[in-house]
Amino acid sequence: MPKVTVLGGGRVGSAIALDLVGSGFAVEVADASEEALARFSTVPGLATRRVDLTEEAAVAKAVRDCDIVVGAVPGFLGYGVLRSVLGAGKPAVDISFFGEDALALEPLARKAGVAAIVGAFLAGIALSESVTRRVHDLAYGVSELLVPFFLAGIGLHLDVSIFARPGTLALGLAMLLAAVVSEVAGCGLGSLSLGRSEAIRVGVGMVPRGEVGMVVAQIGLGLGVIGDEIYGVAVFMAVMTTIAAPPLLKWAYRDATAGAPTVGQSASM
Repeated sequence: MPKVTVLGGGRVGSAIALDLVGSGFAVEVADASEEALARFSTVPGLATRRVDLTEEAAVAKAVRDCDIVVGAVPGFLGYGVLRSVLGAGKPAVDISFFGEDALALEPLARKAGVAAIVGAFLAGIALSESVTRRVHDLAYGVSELLVPFFLAGIGLHLDVSIFARPGTLALGLAMLLAAVVSEVAGCGLGSLSLGRSEAIRVGVGMVPRGEVGMVVAQIGLGLGVIGDEIYGVAVFMAVMTTIAAPPLLKWAYRDATAGAPTVGQSASM
């Protein structure tokens, strides 16, 4: 059974720890607060450890016997804790929202042969069913504010001149075709039980690659595992599949909308 050490027993860390225990993982929560750790005393399969997370040696000792580490400490501790975890040679998922540049730790992670996944996705999953509607509304507002900056960052790293090379343009078109065909065929075959028309609609609806492809490409570019050419092709594929989805969906639903009344037209006419 995989063992996970969760660093930080606050609201986010506790939600993650309880979710992992419920999924069958062996979990240990490490925190400096005895009060925070006391909340887990009645949870079967969940161990606790009192640790001063500001000390590198203490963090390294706390994660020594685990398979993976989840960092859920306050932002001002996040960077130092993640550095200590990577220095101990442990893979980490960090959701501490620190202000420092996480990619600066890439040489340390590469030297240790581990990966650091930095993001809020895991925190969102852990809190999705426990927070109020107000939190969902606030998160939506923040995402509406920050997504344009994320997309601007993607664009700033893109060198459009690479598409002047015939080989790069051909690779981009081939990737686009493969992305569309694989989604339509794979998801369509999986939903054939719904009928041919619905299977096509499901497959077409799954065509957009969007942010996921862009995030992976940006991480790969930042880590130096891909160059500008491959990055450009990946972004081209993600953008074009997103642009292609609306007309493809309109085509897939042409039969369903053929007999529907238009705006201003009476259904009785």
